[in-house]
Amino acid sequence: MKNGSNDEVSVLAFDRAAELLGVLATPVRLRIIGALCGSEKNVTQLLDEIEVSQPNMSRHLNVLYRTVWWPSGAVACRFFAG
Repeated sequence: MKNGSNDEVSVLAFDRAAELLGVLATPVRLRIIGALCGSEKNVTQLLDEIEVSQPNMSRHLNVLYRTVWWPSGAVACRFFAG
């Protein structure tokens, strides 16, 4: 171990990246991000666009919110737009 603090930062960065990739591994969450790229939408509008139950939609939105989706959503939209 050359530098303990640098190793700790690397481990934390990889842990955070793994958490984010795990969140994005769910197709419904990817569809939500894609739907929000064009404009802000409320839950009713998202439910009209993505056919899932309201409790399921709320659960996915909560996971996205807790994993630093906001305000970095613009980054995700640029990723989807190419």
